Amino acid sequence: MELTRLDSKIMLENSRVLLLPFESERKSELKKIIFNHDIWPYMGMNIETESDFKQYVHETLELKKKVHVILLLLLIKNK
Repeated sequence: MELTRLDSKIMLENSRVLLLPFESERKSELKKIIFNHDIWPYMGMNIETESDFKQYVHETLELKKKVHVILLLLLIKNK
């Protein structure tokens, strides 16, 4: 079975959550979330500096190029 890469801009949203593709255009939005210390216990990784953040984004986008996956950001909306 041949697989083809899905390059469309998937976005799923309801009243509670928003799922967005992990893309470099979202770096500034992601940075605001990642550097919020309240979520660190749930992240499963250590991103404490600008250098850590850049490396994380780079590695994640490289992984996306190498394998057939769709990487999504899950944003939980405030009530």
